[in-house]
Amino acid sequence: PEQIPVINFEKNDLFFYFSAPFFDNETYNEYSYFLEGDSKQEKWSMWSRENKKEFTNLGEGTYVFKVKARSIYGIETNLSSFKFIILAPWYRTFWAYILYVLFSGFLIWTIIKLNVRRLEQAKKRLEQIVTERTAEIVEQKEEILQQKEEIIVQAEQLEASNRELEKLSLVARETDNAVMILDSLGNIEWVNLGFTRLYGFTTENLIERKGNNIAQNSSYIFIHEVLQQMMDQKKSCSYESLCETMSGEKIWAQTTLTPIYNEAGELVKIVAID
Repeated sequence: PEQIPVINFEKNDLFFYFSAPFFDNETYNEYSYFLEGDSKQEKWSMWSRENKKEFTNLGEGTYVFKVKARSIYGIETNLSSFKFIILAPWYRTFWAYILYVLFSGFLIWTIIKLNVRRLEQAKKRLEQIVTERTAEIVEQKEEILQQKEEIIVQAEQLEASNRELEKLSLVARETDNAVMILDSLGNIEWVNLGFTRLYGFTTENLIERKGNNIAQNSSYIFIHEVLQQMMDQKKSCSYESLCETMSGEKIWAQTTLTPIYNEAGELVKIVAID
């Protein structure tokens, strides 16, 4: 029986050397070859005087190398062939595929076990979170009830404060004295009708004409010192100055600055009464 050479995959780079039995001007002998089984070579090669051929990186499978020659006179030889087999690499063998299947099964089993363990741990964490959240909800409920009571008390205090403010606002609007409300920085927020009757300015045209801060529009040259004294001593301070009305008339006025503090001891308003 024919002995077919078997070649390992790592030795799949092959050289073929061939010659022809024409000795008359043998340098002019020409050769044509064809490797059956190689998808990259689908037909016979062109005639050439080259008497060797290299094939590299051949895949696994059965091949037949065929070659023929012709002399300078155009006489062709019979076809010669060489059959050989290249084995598959180890990672594409039957046993390798068995190992792949076993490894895949082990990997799937490992993933399932890890997922089961992860789910059990997640379940425990979830139970712990539920317990903690339940305790937080109970605590929050108690805080909400306490806050509700505090809100009711604050609402009652706010209602009482609003009633007082309404009374104070009525007094501020109706008094003949000129009243000016400032924020903690001395910026003008509101003047009453008494201020308008005395000076002719409303809140808007006072700010437009003289600026929005008492330190800007006051004619008293020591206004900064008076403001600082009021804040340091946290009590009312008075001073006299020559003021100009909207019509340009000059009048003397006595101004009393009174600081207003909140429960935290922070300055929130300044009331100026002329």
